[in-house]
Amino acid sequence: MNESKVISFRLDPYFEEKLQARAALSNQSPGETARLIVRLALEQEESVELLNRIEALERRIHVIHTDLVTIGRGLLVTIGNVPVTEVDKWVSENLSHA
Repeated sequence: MNESKVISFRLDPYFEEKLQARAALSNQSPGETARLIVRLALEQEESVELLNRIEALERRIHVIHTDLVTIGRGLLVTIGNVPVTEVDKWVSENLSHA
């Protein structure tokens, strides 16, 4: 069974007034409004964590891409005996950032 729990907390008068006003705007009780605000804040926290992880992955992909370009250039010049100008052209056409 998935029972919800009762959670209570105190608010100072400033925040209590803001909560009352927001609840009145949406025709909800202060409790319903507080529950919604807490849920949204917790979901937003998860979204921020996810965005941070995505940014970290983007940075890692950039490093891997840079390494791939370096390896490709080195292989083409040393093993493939391809002139550097042709290698640079190939790299810009095939390994450039999209």
